[in-house]
Amino acid sequence: MNILFVLYCLSQACLGEINSNFRRIYIVFEDMYAVKLYFYLKNYTEADNQNVYHEIMSMFEYYLDGDELHKNIKVSNEVIYGDDKKYIPREKNFIEFYRKQVDLENDGKSIT
Repeated sequence: MNILFVLYCLSQACLGEINSNFRRIYIVFEDMYAVKLYFYLKNYTEADNQNVYHEIMSMFEYYLDGDELHKNIKVSNEVIYGDDKKYIPREKNFIEFYRKQVDLENDGKSIT
């Protein structure tokens, strides 16, 4: 599995679908033939839920299936809602993407 290609496919699938409710995305490489995505959202909204399952995941799988090396990769996902910043996947091999939050009332200092 080419990890850079998988990351590229994820970034392409997320274009135009991420909004301020999305806090983090973890991509876990379970083994050479399996990837699991964790979407961490602050609040449940039907629109964001649809974006994850019907837009991001379907496009992610479409991009992977279009490549001979990656078309047999097993893909799964989980959506986590809440404001708990301490969630980290139990698996060891993961990459985290997160939204940087800035406190505009405190001279724009980062709070994440």
